[in-house]
Amino acid sequence: MAEACAARGPAAGRTGGAGQARPAPPVRSRPRHTESLAEPGILWTREHPEPRRAASAYRNVEVVVEGEWPATEVVVSFEHSDVPYLRLRRRYRVFDEAGHVEDWTYVTVYLDEDIGSGHIALRDEAVDGVLDI
Repeated sequence: MAEACAARGPAAGRTGGAGQARPAPPVRSRPRHTESLAEPGILWTREHPEPRRAASAYRNVEVVVEGEWPATEVVVSFEHSDVPYLRLRRRYRVFDEAGHVEDWTYVTVYLDEDIGSGHIALRDEAVDGVLDI
C-alpha cells in the first residue's frame, strides 16, 4: 500500500529541473518507533544502577495506513495501563498541506507526555470503547 501511495504521491505530475520528474518521498507504513511501543524497555536508576527490563505500558498496538495522498494518515491504536478498559487511538498525517512528509521523530515522547499528564480526551467521549486522543 505504501508503494501505491508513493506512486500517486508528490511526484505525480511534478517535474524537477530540466523537465525531469522529481522522485516521490518515501512513505513509511507507520510513524517511527511505534512498532516498539509494546516491547519492554530498558531502564536504570540511581537506586538500581544495573540495566533491567521494564514492562511497557502499551498493549495490543495496531498500526494501519488510511487514505490517499495527500490525506494519508497512520492510525495507531492501543491499550495503555494508565487508561484502563479503553482502547486509545491517535491519527498522524503523513504529509503536510504542501505534500511534504511530516517529521514524527518524537512521536512516542509526545504520546507518553499526553497520556502521562492526562492531556487526552475525557473517557465519556469514547465511542464503542475507543477514545480518540
